[in-house]
Amino acid sequence: MLAARLAERGQACVVIDRSDAFGLGVAYSTALAAHRLNVRAGRMSAVADRPADFVDWLTARHPDQADPNGFAPRRLYGLYLRDRLAAVEEARPDLIRRVTGAVVAVDGLTAVLTSGERVEGRAIVLATGNPAPRTAAQGGRIIADPWARQALARVQPGDDVLILGAGLTMVDVLLML
Repeated sequence: MLAARLAERGQACVVIDRSDAFGLGVAYSTALAAHRLNVRAGRMSAVADRPADFVDWLTARHPDQADPNGFAPRRLYGLYLRDRLAAVEEARPDLIRRVTGAVVAVDGLTAVLTSGERVEGRAIVLATGNPAPRTAAQGGRIIADPWARQALARVQPGDDVLILGAGLTMVDVLLML
């Protein structure tokens, strides 16, 4: 949304993402409808002067989820963010450039991608999202990163599971299991 806000103010920017899922990240790329926002939909507008923007978007596209007091699926919020970015790109062509690639270094005001491409700017914003969980414990039955592909596949029905954590990821893991 930073890129959208800058473009709305006439500032050109480049958004670099290692995948083509710009704006989704781990939280909003989930396909599981049970993964919900932890804030009511009526408080999730990406547009400060239009507090009902997300609920209006839900009303138009997913009316069954358009309760301002409800907790909408996170995947829908991701789609909303992508639509907001696309709308700004359409209204302000040539101000947002998307680059698919991974940044391996920052050299002054230049981002260096694994491909060797260099993207220069007047400022750099690091919006890296949450890093993968780390733990000193390894191997065995420990699942350090529940978001890794097929991470929970080895948990079988009837297995006893201990989940360490108290946040949204803990709830997500419980729902996935």
